Amino acid sequence: AFALLSRIDELALILLDMQMPDMSGPDFLVMLEEKLPDVVKNVPVVFLSAMDRAPMSKAWGFIRKPMDIDKFLEAVHHFIEMGANQSKTLSKDRILEVTVL
Repeated sequence: AFALLSRIDELALILLDMQMPDMSGPDFLVMLEEKLPDVVKNVPVVFLSAMDRAPMSKAWGFIRKPMDIDKFLEAVHHFIEMGANQSKTLSKDRILEVTVL
């Protein structure tokens, strides 16, 4: 996954499930920051989760599952716009939850 991410020229958003088969989304994000810090610095990372909230991390927010496809696409567009329009300085209060039931 890291090799693939490093080859993409224009990355607008990274969606990570909180519970992947080999590791958790937060664990992957920590490894991503170690291996490709510029990606984490410049690209919004968003968790997909059925939990009530995501852990504090470098993620910009989370989208709650299950989800309606139209609302999911709206949330994805929202996070892409955030990445394009806002400062890349992360803060605890910028973690955004989007519920797309």
